Amino acid sequence: MITLCSSLEAQEPIKTDWGTFNFERDLGAMSGLVAGPADSVFRVLKTVFTGLGLSTKDEDSQNLSFKATRFKVMRKLGKRPVSFFMSCGEGILGPNADSWYVFLNYAVQLMPMPGNKSRLQMGLSAEAVDIPNGRSDRLPCATTGQMEYEVLRQLREAFPGTK
Repeated sequence: MITLCSSLEAQEPIKTDWGTFNFERDLGAMSGLVAGPADSVFRVLKTVFTGLGLSTKDEDSQNLSFKATRFKVMRKLGKRPVSFFMSCGEGILGPNADSWYVFLNYAVQLMPMPGNKSRLQMGLSAEAVDIPNGRSDRLPCATTGQMEYEVLRQLREAFPGTK
């Protein structure tokens, strides 16, 4: 799986229970074991991403993976402001992520593991562009960890043995 990178901005650390999952904010990467068969976990992950308004069109169901490159979002991601999930700097009107176009790159891959478990690898990065103001300024965005944690929360709901 290709790791998607993003630059970091100063931000408060997320206080959350990652359990046995590894979250590397500077790489925009999350990985860990899910207590469920890979094909079932794959279906749940597609539902989670669809619920956030993210495409899973570029999917490879045989390799249990999907990704998107430069998926455009503006103002909201799911029911939340984009800035809840991505930090793209601040302007005079507030977070750039909430007023600029944000182009997300994400990749999700599952690998079947012994004992009816699956290894999840997920990468997330983004870039914000000030298209609404007619400028081509580009800023790298950093994940806040909230999207990764939402994915993990919903996987724990669907597969209760996930730590």
